Amino acid sequence: PFAAVADHVPLPNAAPLTEVDAALAGRLDEATVRRIVALVPADWLGAGDGEPYVEFLLRRLAAPRGFVAEAERARGGARA
Repeated sequence: PFAAVADHVPLPNAAPLTEVDAALAGRLDEATVRRIVALVPADWLGAGDGEPYVEFLLRRLAAPRGFVAEAERARGGARA
């Protein structure tokens, strides 16, 4: 959850987030996430490799993505 999303400045003007999520989430797969994390400098990752970050990002990509529903609810409230 990202409760502070309700305070996100462009939220009231955002496109329908569930539609954007459906169009974009499938564009990232595990191999792509691994390639991206591999580009992060080792000293930014701390001890060990980037595997904890890969796992975190893959969990965030897995459906259902609750933060999308939370943002959509906040967006609806922002327009009211």
